[in-house]
Amino acid sequence: SFTTNQPRKEVTQSPSNEGTVTQTSIVSTPTGTEEAWTKSSDGTSVVVYSPSKSQILKSGQVLSGSSTANQINFRLIDNVSGVIARGVLPVSDGNFSGTFSFTTKATEGRVDIFTADADGVEANNISIPVRFQ
Repeated sequence: SFTTNQPRKEVTQSPSNEGTVTQTSIVSTPTGTEEAWTKSSDGTSVVVYSPSKSQILKSGQVLSGSSTANQINFRLIDNVSGVIARGVLPVSDGNFSGTFSFTTKATEGRVDIFTADADGVEANNISIPVRFQ
């Protein structure tokens, strides 16, 4: 189990069968209500609009939010295989957006969203529990 907002070093190995998140046109307006958004501890460095906590996540759905960083990093982790997708999305005019593409036989997992410095040390960590169908 990870603790939120604690620095950690990114693991660079990546299986060849991982899913992806493909950048989409940048979302300029937030989705959902502010109560459903997940925020970094300072409330502004990273804000995730979608997915929301305990949402059923399917391939084709969107990872979106805002950030004060130039890019955000993400990991999609299931409770069977571990990391099933990871990558980086650019932040444009304070917003990021990408479409998930993955397969899993798992029923639950999480999305980790974070910023990373030049040495790969993570900051502004957010872990969002999700469910799969």
